Amino acid sequence: MKAPVNKIINMSFIDGPGCRISVFLQGCNMKCIYCHNPETQNICISCKKCLEVCKVGAIKFNDQIIYDKKICINCDECIGICKNYASPKITYYTPNELFDYINKYKNFIDGITFSGGECTLYSDFIIEFTNIVHKKTNLNVFVDTNGYINENDINHLIDCVDGFMFDLKAFDNNIHMKVTGVENNLVLNNISKCSKSNKLYEIRTVLLENINDNENIFFKELNYIKNLNNYTKFKLIPFRRYGVKGELSNFRDYPKEKYMKYYEKAKEVLKDRMLNPII
Repeated sequence: MKAPVNKIINMSFIDGPGCRISVFLQGCNMKCIYCHNPETQNICISCKKCLEVCKVGAIKFNDQIIYDKKICINCDECIGICKNYASPKITYYTPNELFDYINKYKNFIDGITFSGGECTLYSDFIIEFTNIVHKKTNLNVFVDTNGYINENDINHLIDCVDGFMFDLKAFDNNIHMKVTGVENNLVLNNISKCSKSNKLYEIRTVLLENINDNENIFFKELNYIKNLNNYTKFKLIPFRRYGVKGELSNFRDYPKEKYMKYYEKAKEVLKDRMLNPII
């Protein structure tokens, strides 16, 4: 069993509690119009466009795209030229290989967070990896997800991992369809399941001006989160167009004053469960 890893961040303080290693898996089951990691959406189809722009020969073709991260200079021109919202800079790991990589840092971190893309496309991989981590270390494993997870996978993940972070794209179903291409019923059901398991660490929402920031719907979302439980944190994020491709690539950043108005309203409802503003 192997999973495609887009990148690994060896030290993060924003992807769950404490200091963490964040593992970004390749591939997604949503097509968000504001995606800030668009190069993680799809698996490379070996169109070979990236060969034209790689200056150091880190990308080669032999029946499929082959990436040599040892000589890559991370100019990311290969990502910029890709029309498929993919990346040739992928490394495939088995659960044991990923554990061997992370085990070198175990004395400096509190846990591991899987992200993406949508990491739960590789639920079996995450579960096998988590079992190894729990057996051999005291580290915890979190899943950072869009929540669009089938019933079998979410049930097995709840039984295995230590915490969940949900990116709730829009509370209103019609707006969720516009933003992601899929309905949010499954997402909300999975949030409820994780809440009941006492493993729902965080919900976050990115504010898109005049798209998902209707005041009445925002208040409904706040009260929904408030009534889920008494522990889940909420992070409110202003849209920024850095890294965005496609429809919203020229969309203006969310206004700071407007963001702070929404943040203060959220703070009134959720109090100390509200995470610090992002400004």
